[in-house]
Amino acid sequence: AMVEAKSAMATKREENEALQKDLGKAESAFADALSEKERDNHALRNDLDEAKRELASLESKMNEAVASYESAMVEAKSAMTTKREENEALQKEMGEVESAEAKMLETHEVKLNAYREALDQLKKDLEMGNVATMALEAEKKRLTSEVERLKKERELSRK
Repeated sequence: AMVEAKSAMATKREENEALQKDLGKAESAFADALSEKERDNHALRNDLDEAKRELASLESKMNEAVASYESAMVEAKSAMTTKREENEALQKEMGEVESAEAKMLETHEVKLNAYREALDQLKKDLEMGNVATMALEAEKKRLTSEVERLKKERELSRK
């Protein structure tokens, strides 16, 4: 019985030693796996930190871009307001010029009508003058003929 107990103990001891070896291997494998996971975690933390830095940089650049865009929008709105005011001033000036042109055209039309009336009167006067001139020419011919006739009569009476 003692031999059996010793043999059972030796078997248990061998099993225990085998378990100890397996446990050592498992602990070593666990330590290696843990060490690898810690390295992976460290790498992930480094990646995360780098991503956070990039995000902060991108946020900063985006904020600068937004500020620049907003500034450009303010400038554009100001320029549009200025252009609108210039346009309104030009439209007002154009209206004044058109009004002045209309008055000038109206005045020109009145003068033109007066010139036409004066021209028509001059034409009538010229026609009357031509008639009077023709009458005077006819009278001149008649008188010239009369003078010639009287001269001939006088010469004949002298002879």
